[in-house]
Amino acid sequence: MRRLKDPNLWPPGGWQFEELCTGCKFRGNSLADLAEKVRLHRESNALGREDMALEDIQEQIILRAPEDFDGWEE
Repeated sequence: MRRLKDPNLWPPGGWQFEELCTGCKFRGNSLADLAEKVRLHRESNALGREDMALEDIQEQIILRAPEDFDGWEE
């Protein structure tokens, strides 16, 4: 699984995430802040994967980052 090398550094595009199954878009001040918003949304809408919010956010950030972004690791 891919993850950000330093979750304290602001990623390209900022801390944002789109929950694809609902279309809701979230922004946060940090990875932890964003993950809590996503977790609560998933929990309140019975979407599942509440415990995977951190991983899903990082994966989406990496997928949407510019091609030359090297701030992630396997």
